[in-house]
Amino acid sequence: MPSLESLSPSDKAKLFQPTAYKGFLYRLATPDDREQIRDGLERWFYPEEQVNCGHRDGPLYAEEDMTYMLGVIEYGVVIMVFEESTGSLAGFCGCCLIGSDYVEHLMETAKSAKSRKFMDTCLFLAHCTGNADILGRFQVDTALQVQYVTVFPKYRGLKISSGLVDKSIKIARRLGAGAINGDCSSPLMARSFLSVGIPCVYQMTYKDYRDENGEIVFKSKPNYEHLLFHAMKL
Repeated sequence: MPSLESLSPSDKAKLFQPTAYKGFLYRLATPDDREQIRDGLERWFYPEEQVNCGHRDGPLYAEEDMTYMLGVIEYGVVIMVFEESTGSLAGFCGCCLIGSDYVEHLMETAKSAKSRKFMDTCLFLAHCTGNADILGRFQVDTALQVQYVTVFPKYRGLKISSGLVDKSIKIARRLGAGAINGDCSSPLMARSFLSVGIPCVYQMTYKDYRDENGEIVFKSKPNYEHLLFHAMKL
């Protein structure tokens, strides 16, 4: 899987300069931001993310999953957004480059998983990513994948998630990625992608995905029945 880990801090800084917009400041995360990001994932992302909270083993996130998500700070990029007047964190999104070996990477990660929940998540995402076939669909070598987006409740309704996705597009173009994509487990996040011109190209219904024993892995609730893949060629 392509990685941005080899980029120096100054090279990463060139991808995205701190940007002020409508009272909020957007900037790239550094390793010093790890605990703030961990807290936001724990408090707001995992309790609302359907693949996590709808899993057959319950809503408690797998620590392996958290480690994987925090790793995006090093091997990808995380964009953070702060309220300018208070300096309070309002949300963030994490992105990484993916290439032709990404599905294989997910499968290998599943094999080494210590928990059934993390294994199931990796296998599910490998299945959906393979079927969506973003790279083949657009005939490109790499894509910037938006792996997670979360906006804290106090700041919702201000189009911050759309702003985060829009800034991810700019980073993708500066990296020379051929496409940008993201999987959306909620209709609200899907609307954020649509608002910046990234359409849905594939969807997977949770009840139609089963393990090797025919057991349903993810339960869904009304309006959250599908994992939606949004993608756009750059």
